[in-house]
Amino acid sequence: MIRTDRLHIIPLTYEQLVSRVYSFSGMITNEEEQENFIKYALKPMKEAPEKDRFWFTSWVGYYEGQEVLECGFICPPTEHKVVEVFIYTKPEFQKQGFGTEAVKGLVRLCTAYHNIKYVCASIAKDNIPSQKLFEKSGFYFLQDMDNGMKCYNQILNN
Repeated sequence: MIRTDRLHIIPLTYEQLVSRVYSFSGMITNEEEQENFIKYALKPMKEAPEKDRFWFTSWVGYYEGQEVLECGFICPPTEHKVVEVFIYTKPEFQKQGFGTEAVKGLVRLCTAYHNIKYVCASIAKDNIPSQKLFEKSGFYFLQDMDNGMKCYNQILNN
């Protein structure tokens, strides 16, 4: 679990994630997203050792008992000591600092792992609010990518 000033962020179990993905709840809103999540999160999570499953699941952030956001890691740390994070804040909770708190919490969790040196995020070029969220969380713009995304990065000093 990750705690911030206002949030309790809890990793979903495999069973909870399966239920969420197949019911189109949370950030999964269409069949393409569902297929990608099954391929890149559910299958690897099921095959991962129990201690490493949190790298593949969604973490759900709660504020005063309400689900505010979903966040997590795209994959476990790479050989280059990089981990990528994602965040989805429900529209009614955007622009209230919850996303920034959650991203900072994910980064704080990463500092406990000496096999992580960089935390990055891929953000759509036209998603200015997310770019600002990551900048407020200590990330800097690294590069434009060929797929229409911008890469933001933070170097850990652990």
